[in-house]
Amino acid sequence: TERRIGGAALDVFPIEPLPSDSPLLRLENVTITSHLAGVTQDTYRLSMELLYENLADFLEHDKQDNLVNPSAAERSDLQQWLTELRGET
Repeated sequence: TERRIGGAALDVFPIEPLPSDSPLLRLENVTITSHLAGVTQDTYRLSMELLYENLADFLEHDKQDNLVNPSAAERSDLQQWLTELRGET
């Protein structure tokens, strides 16, 4: 088999912006977009809903499933702020 790729759509590159002399720019079977290829009105609305749900889960239930750096949630200044926000003593 020739192991050929029929086409590709790319929006992330090792070097951004993509250099003007990149061989990818000369390929007829490649579509290149900015990193916003999946952004639509629906995804924007849904991302705001997910953000709200995640913040509410964190603030109300200390749920930390989506934290990139969970140790940041252990900072004493954040814990103090959360305690005050929740009206706890």
